[in-house]
Amino acid sequence: EMLFLVTGMLCFQAPTHHLALHHRLASDAKRGEPVCDAAWKPTRKPYKPSWMQGSGGVYREMQQEYSAYAAQQDSTRDAAPTADSNESDRQASANDAVSTWAREVELAVAPVHYLCVSDVTDGHPADGARDGRALSAGGRELKVLIVASRFGGMRQRERQQIVNAVLSEHIASGALHSVQMRCWAPEEWEEKGSPVNLGHPCSFSSAGKGVLLGEP
Repeated sequence: EMLFLVTGMLCFQAPTHHLALHHRLASDAKRGEPVCDAAWKPTRKPYKPSWMQGSGGVYREMQQEYSAYAAQQDSTRDAAPTADSNESDRQASANDAVSTWAREVELAVAPVHYLCVSDVTDGHPADGARDGRALSAGGRELKVLIVASRFGGMRQRERQQIVNAVLSEHIASGALHSVQMRCWAPEEWEEKGSPVNLGHPCSFSSAGKGVLLGEP
């Protein structure tokens, strides 16, 4: 009985507008009238989160941020260096180094009658760097032909010592792997036919005024 009483109280306290709606629907059904009004439309628009809306709000900010990030990534990929450009940069750097070394030698034995520096690097310093025979995989190999009046009366060894003293820092750093040289006085060079190089094209060359060059 107690349970029935409590249940009955709950039923009795049910909102009256729900009961009125229930009686109205039941009455309309008995009269054969439609239970719902076909012309009725909801007055409140359905909820649509901001990320589903085409304009404004968080969605627009996220879209703008992503577009900016995508553009940045595209520009980075476009600017990424290729293998060819890397090789070109390395070669340009090597040419600059050879020119710098050649001018150092030129100043050390000035006045120079004729100078030819050939870069004959063939890549084998890279193999030597792996087993300890070379200080650097990128070391350059040079052939140097130097003709200077200063060499007159000097032994070949003394002439080479002058050149080695100029290049010793680059050899010690590994930037310069090896140097083959011929150091002649002008008379000696002319007796040998005034050759323009030591069998390889000059990467850098310099000649005094009026100097006549012979064959390679």
